[in-house]
Amino acid sequence: MQVRVELPVGPLIEYLKFCHAIAEAVCPTSERYYQGIECIVNKMVTHHLPMAQSAENEKGTPPVEFQAVLLSEGGRRLDQLLPDRPDAHEMSALELPLEPGLSRRVVELSMPYRLDENDRRALQKILPTLPPLRYPISDADQAAFRDAWFSLKDRPTWEPVLVTTEYIQRRKDEQSTVLAKQQEALQKEFKGGRLEALDGHYVPVTVLMAGCFISRQQAIAYLERRGFSYVSAELVAGAEAKNGPAAPEAERKRESKRASVGPRMREKQSPANPRGEEGDGTGARKIESTGSESSGNGASQASANNSGVTAGKVARLQRVKELTGLGRSSIYNRMDERSKHYDSTFPRSFKLGSGEAGATGWDEDAVKSWVAAQAVARPK
Repeated sequence: MQVRVELPVGPLIEYLKFCHAIAEAVCPTSERYYQGIECIVNKMVTHHLPMAQSAENEKGTPPVEFQAVLLSEGGRRLDQLLPDRPDAHEMSALELPLEPGLSRRVVELSMPYRLDENDRRALQKILPTLPPLRYPISDADQAAFRDAWFSLKDRPTWEPVLVTTEYIQRRKDEQSTVLAKQQEALQKEFKGGRLEALDGHYVPVTVLMAGCFISRQQAIAYLERRGFSYVSAELVAGAEAKNGPAAPEAERKRESKRASVGPRMREKQSPANPRGEEGDGTGARKIESTGSESSGNGASQASANNSGVTAGKVARLQRVKELTGLGRSSIYNRMDERSKHYDSTFPRSFKLGSGEAGATGWDEDAVKSWVAAQAVARPK
């Protein structure tokens, strides 16, 4: 099963957050991940090996894991044969009649194995009929699940191994190793010129370290080179809250759209969709406003017809001035096609209310992406 990385939201991704996202995808430890089939982490398979007859002068007994068990010719143990008898509840295993020659003694050895695709397909059919699983799993829930599992007539021959606190701790230890390897791999990519990074002021850096940012586009290219699939953490959270786990392929296509907003892109952004995202037909989402804006007109007509905008955090004029270092007139001139300073890539403002005099705002992520694009395009 391909590893799927949940990319942090935004056109720029902080270096360490990106490494942690990959490590979490390779070695999941979040309780949110362990639901349903993911709570079954291994399968316990029991092997039966022929047991040689003990010598007459042999003393002692073998270890418990190598104790002999009595099997029928059909390969079933006594505890599996008993339920077939109508009077089983009145009998013990020792009372079950087995004629000489119709049974054999073997060594029973149980060993854990990883689940393969056939095992997962079988579980997907069986689990809806069993008690639901969700980590952490109490002792009572484990007992109920196991009782229901062993009561199934057409269950697999192996026994499911459920996730435990000890298992999660082992995964956390493994995750630390994966994290270090990803940091090392990204450092090599950066030194080899296959990756560029910016600091908190959107200026290219010469050393990749905590606090540096990688464009979403380059992060996705890195994941594809490493053989990982990806999806936006924002889409995962929204899909799981509404409909449960979303389809990976659909999420990947939408994420590819988001990647086009990275700092290397210079394409014109539509006023109705400043982030360049693919619409989902749901209309405007609830948005958060920051900063303040002085009243004025200028290029406010550029914000018309934005009822379908999909925006994240909204920046008012003062915030846009802080992010870009531009004055009010320079900002509006870059949106005004009649101005000699017009810039088709500059994010367009949009109205926050009805009426001609309503307040306007910008998508903060789109503004940051524009600033990052200027930094990357700057001659070195």
